[in-house]
Amino acid sequence: IINPKVKQADLTRQLDDIADKVRAKLGKDVKPAAADPQVVVTALRQVIFEDLKFTGNTEAYRHIDNCSLERVLATRKGLPITLSRLVMLIARRLQVPIVGVPASGQYLVKYDGAQAPAGFAKEDIYFHPFLGGKVLSREDRQMVYPSHDPDVMVPPDTNRAALIRMLNNVETALEGDGAQTEKLTKAQRLMELLRQHQARLQ
Repeated sequence: IINPKVKQADLTRQLDDIADKVRAKLGKDVKPAAADPQVVVTALRQVIFEDLKFTGNTEAYRHIDNCSLERVLATRKGLPITLSRLVMLIARRLQVPIVGVPASGQYLVKYDGAQAPAGFAKEDIYFHPFLGGKVLSREDRQMVYPSHDPDVMVPPDTNRAALIRMLNNVETALEGDGAQTEKLTKAQRLMELLRQHQARLQ
C-alpha cells in the first residue's frame, strides 16, 4: 500500500541477514531453537537494538513510514507493532518462539516460555521493541500496563488481528492527507476483505 514497488525478495534478504547476525552472536555451534531462552533473547536484543539500533520513532510517531516494514528496515525506526513484528519475523527464521502481545497502550513481545526447549525454565520473557528492546520485569509490567494482570498480560494475537491493528495505523496516518487518497482507499478495501473473510484468515 505505501510503496507498490517494494520487492518481497529485498525484505526477505534483509531479515535473513539480521537472523544470520543473531546466529553469529550466539556462536556457530549453538542452535537457537534448543538454546537457553535467556541467552537467545539477549543475543536477539543485542543485534536488533544495540548493534543495529532499531528503536521507536518518538519524534514522528504518526508518520506513515512507521507503518512500512520496508521503511522501518531503512530508517530503523517504527511503531510498537511494526518493530514487534520485525522481531517476530527474525525469531521465526531462528525457530525461536517469540510472539506478539497486543497489550492496551503499546504492543510488545515475549519469548513464550511454554515452548521453551527441554531442560529450561518455562518462563515468559517480555521485552519492549519500541523502548529499545527493554526487558520488562513483573514490576515493570505492573507499572507500564496497570490494566493487565502482570503474570498473564493478554494472549498472543493472531496474524489477522495484527494485520487489522497495522491497517488501522495506516488509515490513521493517511487520513486528512489529500495526496494519499489512493493509498487510503487501498487500506480501507483490505480492511473490508478481512471483515468479509474473518473465518478464513486467523
